[in-house]
Amino acid sequence: MIANKELVAAYDAWEKWTQREGTAIQDGNWRLVGECQKSKLELQDTIIRLTAAASTEVANAGLDPHAFDQNIRRIVSSLVALESRNAELLAARRQAARCQIAEMDHTCRNLKRVQKFYGQPSHVAWQSYS
Repeated sequence: MIANKELVAAYDAWEKWTQREGTAIQDGNWRLVGECQKSKLELQDTIIRLTAAASTEVANAGLDPHAFDQNIRRIVSSLVALESRNAELLAARRQAARCQIAEMDHTCRNLKRVQKFYGQPSHVAWQSYS
């Protein structure tokens, strides 16, 4: 059952990348978030290939395909929960960024009003000393 072991290892790698991604989102380390997402994207093809190979192994060995499916579903369910947590973390960071942008826009408008009120007149007077 080589493919089955490799499939579980690939899912373990996905879990580690997802946990790392969650920490990176919390830290605002967007470069690392990108690396994690890239690594998970690369794992997708491997997981698809290994799932087919492991399914074939189970069938050829005369094992219960239902037990295999249940094990994979348990693993995937756990990963979906982690991905959902990361999505929530990301949504919270995006909302915080929107609030910060709104505050900065408000401050900018206030500064322009203060500048307009207290600023120097914009006309320039030329003087000649000849």
